[in-house]
Amino acid sequence: MAIADRITVLRRGAVVGRVTPQETSPTELVVMMIGDAAPQAVRIEAKSEESIASPIALEFYKVSTVEGNQGVRLKELSFNVRAGEILGVAGVWHYLDSACKEAR
Repeated sequence: MAIADRITVLRRGAVVGRVTPQETSPTELVVMMIGDAAPQAVRIEAKSEESIASPIALEFYKVSTVEGNQGVRLKELSFNVRAGEILGVAGVWHYLDSACKEAR
C-alpha cells in the first residue's frame, strides 16, 4: 500500500471497490476481496483525466486458466493497463481455505 495511489478490487470478474490507500486499510481490502464488504467500506473514485488520456500499454481479453484442485482462476478476465499504471493480481483462496479448515 506504500507505493499505490489507487487500489481497485475485483471479485468474480466485477469491480467491487476503488479506494486510495489513505481511505482504507488492509483489513477492509480483505473484506472487499472475500465478499463481506459493507457499503461504507467501498468508495468509488473516478479516474483522473490524466489516466483516461494515457495510451493503453497492455490489453488482455478473456484470459482464462485451466481448472485445478482449487477451482478455476482468472476465468475470462479482461482488462487494460494504461501508461503509468501498475497492475497487481492477487487471490485469497488459499487463505480462506485454510481459515475455514481451522474453524471446523
